[in-house]
Amino acid sequence: MYCPVGSDSHKKLGMDTHLKVVGATSPAPPAAPAPSRYGASEMSEAHTKAERVQAIRVTGGGPVIQILPGPFPFPDSAAPILKAFGDEREGLESQVKNGPYSNNVVRTSGSFAFTAWDKGAVRDSVDGVAEFATQDGARWKLVMDRVQTKDVPHHPRFGGVIMGLYYHGVTQVHTPLVPTINSAVALWAFGHLYKNDVLVTDNAMVHVMLLSRTRRDGDFALSCWDCSKNKIEELQLQILPGPGEPKFAAPGGFLFVNWEQSQGR
Repeated sequence: MYCPVGSDSHKKLGMDTHLKVVGATSPAPPAAPAPSRYGASEMSEAHTKAERVQAIRVTGGGPVIQILPGPFPFPDSAAPILKAFGDEREGLESQVKNGPYSNNVVRTSGSFAFTAWDKGAVRDSVDGVAEFATQDGARWKLVMDRVQTKDVPHHPRFGGVIMGLYYHGVTQVHTPLVPTINSAVALWAFGHLYKNDVLVTDNAMVHVMLLSRTRRDGDFALSCWDCSKNKIEELQLQILPGPGEPKFAAPGGFLFVNWEQSQGR
């Protein structure tokens, strides 16, 4: 038996077990270990216990877009989910009005490729480089070489790298200002960020997903509130300043870039 949530993504995360039914006169089989509580940390721990190591190589492709600040297009859908976010709610509601999850996009150019390893709760790793231009003509380069592991409320980081995660949207896992999605890989990293070949920071906070497509062709507007069954080909890169560091010299103080036809292997 298994958990079917997220088109079997929870099954892929280890929520899968087997029962053996025997006759009443047969010797009882050894007792199975008690199942862990339902939760992300337990699923991550299951990876560690089983010593399963997964790796993925992702290459960005297709149209490249920069997402600029603007209103979130599905405020009525997100509103009831935001109520569960406690102290974070006020900040998220301000992003509903003007934040990084908008239909305000511009075409740009760039490349992004990385390898990520899911080795359990404490040994995950990432190695990758993104280079892209922004709407003001600046050239940016990001070098990722270490993961973020510290969880915060509603934002578990699964040791830094996780494969096959169903989240965002209605799930109450991570911000509901991203539609509900499935991902081939999601990771949280620190990066060395350069602008026009000058170092900006060695501690940029980075979130990357290879996820089910959320944006439509043409104008690249968000096209669905539940995008979990779409083809997994959208590579999303979000870069924020590290704790205590100033905002970036970019609209909204952040960098948000998508490669719309990407692949992982």
